Amino acid sequence: MTKAYQLLLFLTFAFAFAVEVWQQQSLLAQATKRHQTELIQTLDQFKQYQGDGDLLFQQINAILPLRFFQYITNLDPQQNYTFGQLHPNTNWLENLLPAQVTDDRQLPQARLQLSVDLSPWYTEAAQQLQNLGVQLAIMYLFLSISLMLFTRRLTSSIRYSANYISQLISAQFPPLQASKIRGECQPLASALEQLKQDIKTYTNDIAIKHEIISQKALQDSITGFGNRQCFTQTLSQLGGASQLGTLALIKATELGSINQLHGRHAGDEYLIKISQDIREMLTHYTQAQCFRISSADFAIFIPNLMVKDAAKQFSGLKTGFDEYQRILSTDCIAYIGLVPFTEQSNPATLLAMADSAVSIAQTLGPNQIYVLEKHDESELQGNTRWHQAIDTLLQQRKIDFCQQSIQPCRSNVDMYRELLARFYNSSGQVLPTTTVFAMAERHGKHIEMDKLIVQLVIERLLKDQQLQGWYGVNISSHSALQPDFVAWLKDTLNRYRQVACRLVIEVSEIGIQKNLSASAAFVKAVHSTGARVAIERFGTGFTSFKFFQELRPDFVKLDGSFTNQVHMDSGNRFFIKMIVDIAKRLGVKIIATGVEVQDEKFTLEQLLVDGLQGYYIAKPLTLHPLNLEKQTQVAK
Repeated sequence: MTKAYQLLLFLTFAFAFAVEVWQQQSLLAQATKRHQTELIQTLDQFKQYQGDGDLLFQQINAILPLRFFQYITNLDPQQNYTFGQLHPNTNWLENLLPAQVTDDRQLPQARLQLSVDLSPWYTEAAQQLQNLGVQLAIMYLFLSISLMLFTRRLTSSIRYSANYISQLISAQFPPLQASKIRGECQPLASALEQLKQDIKTYTNDIAIKHEIISQKALQDSITGFGNRQCFTQTLSQLGGASQLGTLALIKATELGSINQLHGRHAGDEYLIKISQDIREMLTHYTQAQCFRISSADFAIFIPNLMVKDAAKQFSGLKTGFDEYQRILSTDCIAYIGLVPFTEQSNPATLLAMADSAVSIAQTLGPNQIYVLEKHDESELQGNTRWHQAIDTLLQQRKIDFCQQSIQPCRSNVDMYRELLARFYNSSGQVLPTTTVFAMAERHGKHIEMDKLIVQLVIERLLKDQQLQGWYGVNISSHSALQPDFVAWLKDTLNRYRQVACRLVIEVSEIGIQKNLSASAAFVKAVHSTGARVAIERFGTGFTSFKFFQELRPDFVKLDGSFTNQVHMDSGNRFFIKMIVDIAKRLGVKIIATGVEVQDEKFTLEQLLVDGLQGYYIAKPLTLHPLNLEKQTQVAK
């Protein structure tokens, strides 16, 4: 901008000077023409002159001031006369403004050459041009210096403003020095001050939003407690001198059952109720920190509370769980394990102790609390308790069942009822189903557990004449892949064919996909007895389509994740339609599980599945009670 302005200024002054030169040239041209006429008239008076050149010069010069005069005669060289000289003038103004009128003519016997001086007009014009040039030069110099000073001040203001903006971008907010932004830049100072305030406000808003987002990222959306990431961060900070108190681990074992029996919304309400009871118990412990560390596990840090005193406080929570259990009519609500933590506590050891404490509490009955104060044998205690509980369960056959119906979508399709196992300890207290299966597998008792379940189902169907139709019974995929178990199952079902033809053996796809040849042998063995096979949780594996080709099960139960909001999920609808099309060609019936709302039911019926199972279709019902002690054992 500065260079362009200087060039424009120079061109303006040059144009003004050129205009003045043109005007002076016009004036001098008029004067020259007038003097040319006068010179011709004057010379006409002396056109016959013959005489002395000096006298002729005096006569002509008296009329017109001469700049140059030369008279050369052939009659008498003594009469020759020359005045002035003709040579280029080095004055630059004479190049712009002609200063003379010349004439060269022949007289009788002589030659006359002269130049009339235009000094009066030329001097005035030259002086005007010279004065104008000086004025323009002074003005140009003044404006250039002013521009330089203005530019310097403007550059200083711009540099200060740019540096100030850089500080604002770096979230620094120094006071604005208005003295460094003056004159024409004063609006910029106001704008920078407003910008600073806006950025401070925006930065504060961002910080608040970031804090909210950070809290949400570390917060469980259902309970409002800290999530697993937040728990891990808190756990890693243990070790300070002031860090001592109680760690409580609460396992909400009924979440899976409630989700299956009453729907996912009921499961969320179940977790919310537990979190509310925990908050109510911790009203007087403002420093307590609560976390939901997995789908069904809660952890609580209570500083400065000894573990023995904590047991008394958590007894009130157990009372709340007992009351909630009566309302829900469930087997239990949750189990509580309490362990102490100190500045020497190792996080991994602390969690292992808490897990062992909960495991032991699960063997004691619904909603029980167990305090584990030492680590030395904590894991051994938990394993021993569960080993004993599983042995007792198997020896005393403490298993009962409830049933959940599967609704056929067409009248020409036959469906069955699924039997769901319930487990009890030696005192008749309900044990958490998921944990029982996990512990049975950990202690190598899963095959015995599956055998007992099959035995009890056969006994129940033989003894209870009210149980008509087909019934599904779940066995672990680990057992289904064991040749010894398959041989036992085949032999048992062959000896009770009148019951076997009414059984549907359900196995999870997740396990049997590990060994397709062993899985095919299992399906073939079951089919040879007249029983049927159902693959549950279908769609979660990577070889699902190969199952149709090699296993040929009778039923395929889609995993509940495909049913959830299926009326709004085009991807799930496409998957189900594809599965249904393949199954129809092979004669396999498709059952959709986890149906909870009417829209899901209508959509699945439109997709031509064969059966529907879920809380919206039918709730699980307890079988008619039988005396477990008097049941007749099926041959082992």
